[in-house]
Amino acid sequence: MLGDNLPPPAEVVALFQQHNITRMRIYFPTTEILEALRGSNIELTLDVPREDLRLLASDAATAGDWIGRNVRAHWPNVLFRRLVVGNELIPSVAEAQFILPP
Repeated sequence: MLGDNLPPPAEVVALFQQHNITRMRIYFPTTEILEALRGSNIELTLDVPREDLRLLASDAATAGDWIGRNVRAHWPNVLFRRLVVGNELIPSVAEAQFILPP
């Protein structure tokens, strides 16, 4: 997670539940966040970090490993709603070649 003095993921999930917030988006998957979401019934939108995009797009085995670690290892206890690829990608950066045009 980026930032400092942030509450632990389990506290964030509890806050979402307390306020009946049913959807969450994370930009960088971490085991701690994904574990906090287990059994929460919060629908998750998970971004593929831009830093990972080039490697994942060029190597199917690495992409499969990434999905295995960040999605399959937590499914069905984490409710994945969407997997987002290429969000916030600037057309002029090298990774843009791996994203289809709209």
